[in-house]
Formats: sequence, structure tokens, C-alpha cells
Amino acid sequence: MNLLAHIILSYNIALIFTSDSNLIILAILFGILPDFDHIPHLAGALKTLRFGSKSRSRYHELYGLCIVSTVIVTISFFKPTLFPILFFPILSHYLL
Repeated sequence: MNLLAHIILSYNIALIFTSDSNLIILAILFGILPDFDHIPHLAGALKTLRFGSKSRSRYHELYGLCIVSTVIVTISFFKPTLFPILFFPILSHYLL
């Protein structure tokens, strides 16, 4: 799935829960968080012009969702209103 689709979906999910622009940006960042694992492999992919699943790490799989979900639950313990704004965008990333 491309980055723009993740951004648009995260933005729309955030709008359901808040109108605060800072929280919307935070939701978008969490929606594209799994794609940050591409950064170390980006140089090689640019040289060969091949982008694909080989440039993903294990954090782009269920393992990554479990780790990030644990962090989100911990944050939500102190600020419960952040849970849907953080969790649903990242979940949508894995579902897409």
C-alpha cells in the first residue's frame, strides 16, 4: 500500500475522534510509523530501483503491531483520550 493511502486513512480516522491539528498530525505519524523500517533499506532500493517486501523488517509485521500496541496502551494509561487517536491509525496500516 502506498504512503498517501495510509496518510489519508489516518487523517480521516483522526477526524472522527478530534479536531485538534496536533493530534491529527500525531495520528498520521502513527499511521505511517511501520513504514519507517524502510529507511535503512532505502539506499539499496534506490540504487536497484526495486522496492518491495524485502525492504521491510519484522516491525512491519504482527511483531511490530504488538510492540507499538504495548506502547500505545502504556501512553493511554496516563492519557486515555489518546488511545483511539494512536491505535486506530496504526491498526489501519496493518489492515491495509
